[in-house]
Amino acid sequence: MGLTPNTRFIEGAPLLAVEVFSASDVPEDVHEKIGSYLQHGTSMVWIVDPFDQTVKVYQPDVEPVMFSRYQESLGDPVLQGFRCGVADLFFE
Repeated sequence: MGLTPNTRFIEGAPLLAVEVFSASDVPEDVHEKIGSYLQHGTSMVWIVDPFDQTVKVYQPDVEPVMFSRYQESLGDPVLQGFRCGVADLFFE
């Protein structure tokens, strides 16, 4: 598909950014990305760790919260009412 004359871009930061941690990721680089997202206006960042099957949620001026595969990750207050079972993010 490609860009067309009708293609439009939304200006500004996303409400939610999701990064999937991989074996080649360097933790310091991931934390730098998180900081960059939040500094530039992203409201919530999820770091999905397929090895530990966890999701760590970052928001500006709030301590990060980790969710295990047995919990639901919540989108509130950024994505009101959005709930996602962490286990649903991983293949069995």
